[in-house]
Amino acid sequence: RDGRDASGDGVVAIEHDAADAVQAWLVKVASRPLLLGAADSPWAYLLQMVRKDALAIIRREVGDIVAVSDDEVAEAMRIYFSDTHNVAEGAGAAAFAGAMQQKASLKGQSVGVTLCGGNVDSAQFAQVLSG
Repeated sequence: RDGRDASGDGVVAIEHDAADAVQAWLVKVASRPLLLGAADSPWAYLLQMVRKDALAIIRREVGDIVAVSDDEVAEAMRIYFSDTHNVAEGAGAAAFAGAMQQKASLKGQSVGVTLCGGNVDSAQFAQVLSG
């Protein structure tokens, strides 16, 4: 994969640790679309079919893939809310969860993550906030 330049800068993709379809594809090229995610997780909005052309872009542009757990995503959702008063759905907090997981290797670097998607059910969000 060539998604990082000589300085190590580049795009890091995030996916669920229990549905690591993209990582699996990069190890062994898929001959058909792969289903990501589990319907009962905070990752519900990441459920999608990964198309072969999307996988080609991932292979070209992404330098690394980090797999995060539901617990890590929930913690990121809680931190976003407590520190910034913003609501993030699971998919919207995934990048931050990945950055927190990799914080030791990211020390001293400038890291940007996207906070997006406040489309989370209020009951589910209350459950996440309660820990």
